[in-house]
Amino acid sequence: MKEVIDQAEEFDKLQVLPVWEKILRRLGSEVNGELIEATKFKYEPVRQTAHTVRWDAKRELLDNLLGWMESTQAERERIIEEFKGRM
Repeated sequence: MKEVIDQAEEFDKLQVLPVWEKILRRLGSEVNGELIEATKFKYEPVRQTAHTVRWDAKRELLDNLLGWMESTQAERERIIEEFKGRM
């Protein structure tokens, strides 16, 4: 439980930094950039597929990162509520 709470607090600290929003925008741009690149190669299916695979991988990585952060913070809230219920 302590590990979850500590990790969630670290995520909280990260998310309030001004640079966090810039990081997310940059990662989102990278993900969208691959999709844009894939559309440029309509008549080159191999290159289109390569960019689509890269887009999928980048999107999955970003989704997993944000999901991990959100689930950790939600778990912390659940732990806190459970602890309050015992008192």
